[in-house]
Amino acid sequence: MRHQISGADNGLEEYCASTNIDCYHSSDYGLSYNADQHFFSKAGFDVGLSYGWQRLIPLQVLSDFRNGVFGWHGSAFEFPNGRGRSTINWSIRLGASQIFHNCFRYSDEADAGALFETKQFEFGPSEDVIDVLQLAKRHVFGSSVRLLDAIERKTLRLTPQPVGAFTTLPKLSESDGWLQLSVMTLRQAINITRSCSSPFPGAFLTIDGLKVLRIWKMKPAGEGPRLAASKLSVSDAGTVLIGFNDGVGEVIELDILSEGLLLQPGCVYAMD
Repeated sequence: MRHQISGADNGLEEYCASTNIDCYHSSDYGLSYNADQHFFSKAGFDVGLSYGWQRLIPLQVLSDFRNGVFGWHGSAFEFPNGRGRSTINWSIRLGASQIFHNCFRYSDEADAGALFETKQFEFGPSEDVIDVLQLAKRHVFGSSVRLLDAIERKTLRLTPQPVGAFTTLPKLSESDGWLQLSVMTLRQAINITRSCSSPFPGAFLTIDGLKVLRIWKMKPAGEGPRLAASKLSVSDAGTVLIGFNDGVGEVIELDILSEGLLLQPGCVYAMD
């Protein structure tokens, strides 16, 4: 596969076959091929629902749906701000505690279409990206039903987004999960770890530029442990601690990426 989406369900085709749902394979992710555009122009769809599609849908395809194509987008910033990529990940990474989750009609500009509804929900400082995605998914389920009902009843009302300046968030990649112990605060590192935990690639630590540990979950170690910045220690009980300039993090879940790193109890390791 040329396109990898974190958390994507690769069993969709099998599910469609088992439930007698027609499944169309696009020729191109951008839906720019003639075969794709011909399919949508001939299908005569009433409405489209898009979830997890990471490309702009061409206006020619959008126009083939009588009521348009609708999708969802959430970030810590209220539309028109917070457009762009990896926006829920960014929201956690920036230390936000709320998400504005929007159901809106697609246009030929990214995240700029008219709004059907917005749900604001809060989450705690220990919740990971999977927890926030579950909150977003619940809104997707509910708003889908309300949207289709409004279309059927001919009561659909959309609100245009404000025009003018807005913020756009850039795409995050696996490399953005690097925990740089000497220059990051403990809170920054915890938020980064929360933002890229499963189903995303996870945070990581390096030694001499090589990835040696994948960090999936971490919390403040409290007032007791003391550890110099850029050091990792393993207690006699097997607890893994990481030192930052302003505190110590306790690793809750990790994977070892380097066969040479044994993480033996009582040992201290120097990280980048």
